[in-house]
Amino acid sequence: MVSLSCRTLSEAISIDEFRGNAGAKFQVIINILSQSYCRAIFPGRPPDNLYASIFQYPLEERLKVKYVSIDLSASFRKIVQEYFPNAKIAADHFNVGRMVNDALDNVRKELQSGLRNSCCRYFKHSQKVLLKREKDLTEENRNILEVLLNHSEQLSAAYGMKEVDFKISESKDSAEFSKRLRQFTESTKKQAIKEFKMLLQTTNRWKEELICVIANGLNNGFTECNTTIKTLKWVCYRFRNSGNFCRHVLFVLNNEDWLLRRIRHFPLTIVHENRGRTTFSPSSHHNA
Repeated sequence: MVSLSCRTLSEAISIDEFRGNAGAKFQVIINILSQSYCRAIFPGRPPDNLYASIFQYPLEERLKVKYVSIDLSASFRKIVQEYFPNAKIAADHFNVGRMVNDALDNVRKELQSGLRNSCCRYFKHSQKVLLKREKDLTEENRNILEVLLNHSEQLSAAYGMKEVDFKISESKDSAEFSKRLRQFTESTKKQAIKEFKMLLQTTNRWKEELICVIANGLNNGFTECNTTIKTLKWVCYRFRNSGNFCRHVLFVLNNEDWLLRRIRHFPLTIVHENRGRTTFSPSSHHNA
């Protein structure tokens, strides 16, 4: 539920879900990105209940929202299109990165399943090296990686495609994004690896929303609060009442010290089409 004191929104917000297992399995959270502030938590994500919760925000508040950051959720995209008509959708690159690593890891697992025990254990224990970005590898990591990639042409190709896909997310503008996406598309067609074909389809479906993140400098990192939620549930020996659970989460996430820490680590810069850049920093923070 949205209380009367929380029926205000901001120019840039995010909608995300987390696994709370309090009442419903998943809860939905709305954040004010400019202040790294958690505005509200809804006790479940069934479409009817979620639509009713969003609808409690007055129309004038929903109309002033210009950007909404979401994960790669078709249901969230539909909500934004229907209830925030003036907003551009920004798709979180974190989820794309996770899908890239999953695709590469599935190729590793398939290869690993056909190896003898000693090689199988070596591949399993080297998983982190394989998923690590090439620019972050140590000399020891590079030696291990060379052994892994020399064992299979398919794994070597998948690793190269992983690096190309991560560079897409690091693009500085839409032109560079499109250029790198074409390179990834060509590699995907050439190698014909099932996991990366599916990844390419997802990227193409969300191309416009992924470019929006690059064009407008949105940073949704602080909303990934699952570790905080898990710690809270562990300390409090779980919650049976979903209302109490949501109130505790909001209290913890909106603690003043935590707010300043999040803003310091995830400063938000929104690039306006006509007004240039607006940067929100700890000095610009105020209680919502």
